[in-house]
Amino acid sequence: MYSFFVNFFNISSIYTLLGLFALAFIFYLLKVLKNAGVSNGKIMALSLIFGILLGYSCLYLANFPHQNILSLKDSTNLRPLYEIYVWFKFIIVMFISFLKLLIIPIIFFGIIRVIINLDQNVKFKNIFGISFSYLMITTAIASLIGITLAIVMQVGSGTINQTTTKIIKEVKPLNEVILDFIPSNIISAMANTNVLGVVIFSLFIAFGANILAKKDENIKNFDIFRNLIDFIYKIIMQITKKVISFLPYVVVVMIANTFLENGFDAIISALDYIVLCYIAAILTLSMHTIVLLLNGLNPIKYFQKALPTLIMAFTSRSSSGTLPMTISTLTNKFGVSSSNASFVASISTTIGMNGCAGFYTGSAAVFLLNALGVNITFEYIAMIVILSVIASFGIAGIPGIAIMALSVVITGLGLENNFALLATILAIDPIIDMVRTATNVSGGMIASIATDKGLKTLSKDVYNS
Repeated sequence: MYSFFVNFFNISSIYTLLGLFALAFIFYLLKVLKNAGVSNGKIMALSLIFGILLGYSCLYLANFPHQNILSLKDSTNLRPLYEIYVWFKFIIVMFISFLKLLIIPIIFFGIIRVIINLDQNVKFKNIFGISFSYLMITTAIASLIGITLAIVMQVGSGTINQTTTKIIKEVKPLNEVILDFIPSNIISAMANTNVLGVVIFSLFIAFGANILAKKDENIKNFDIFRNLIDFIYKIIMQITKKVISFLPYVVVVMIANTFLENGFDAIISALDYIVLCYIAAILTLSMHTIVLLLNGLNPIKYFQKALPTLIMAFTSRSSSGTLPMTISTLTNKFGVSSSNASFVASISTTIGMNGCAGFYTGSAAVFLLNALGVNITFEYIAMIVILSVIASFGIAGIPGIAIMALSVVITGLGLENNFALLATILAIDPIIDMVRTATNVSGGMIASIATDKGLKTLSKDVYNS
């Protein structure tokens, strides 16, 4: 009977049950606060605090073990910590799986809905042109922010050559990258969450429908098709709202598990680079503030309303996983037209990521150059910025994908053989990935809001409410 509980339920000790009871109590407390009318932003902030306290308490009671959390499975004394990690991971994976289940339907039906309902006075090329420009320019500025901070803080100087399990990703030629954007099998593209592929296929269907709608005999069928797409999209968004309502509870587990997975030793050993990335994120968000001000919008309103979505991105480490909540926030809280919200938010999960392809690749490249003792000239800075923008094309919005963007930049600099020197910062990648993802999502929302404002379709009453 004991082995059954250990192997099937992953419960071998009273300490495991105490950890799960503590989590259940936190969930109950959050539920009570929510029912009492406490604002969503405050509940999310409390979720972060509870997550930190829970994670720290678990490590403290286990005397801050130095072993990898997975290696504790066969430990006699520390197995309860592993079991708590497994249960926490179960909750996280289940929640993220539900979100991922919604990503492709939201993009597919959302993009089609965007095009077939597009105001005839607003051209598609205007939406794409404005949003693309915002995403590229903000990514370039974010990269420059990362480069500047890394040079000032001299990160990487004196780094000892270390080995790492992370390997450089193969960088494909431009022609192959472009061909990869066009899916040869839409089912495969959907199954592999190929966002750009699904976007392109959705555009083909929508444009085809619009062409057919110009003929009188197709108008009735087109209206039926449009109403069907609208209704399916509403169903998907209703499901999305229900899934997102569980976010405060999942945030607690996500934060706690971040501590369990990485411990405090890894955090302390690369503290300077962690600090750099978080400062870079703050400066990038400041740049987003400037964009809002230039568009005559109140940045305080933006951050107040965007906070729950940014916390979701921070804890989930997935721009794509946050997409349903991003679109919902843009339309319901900021008054962005559903067409711009769906389209711009979708492409921002794979193009122009301010965090992953912006300040992260810029600062990491300088880290490597400093480690090699290379004199960083203006030519290097310009090359890193250009490569960062190029690297932002087609990277999926999933946890850890920034390594792909970093690989592109390092290979472009001809430093791929020195990738092992980045072992220190790669070891704490999940901690950095959290703030990277939040910045990515903010950049996408800013681009969507600014695009909508530029096209004069933004509801200022909703934005300022």
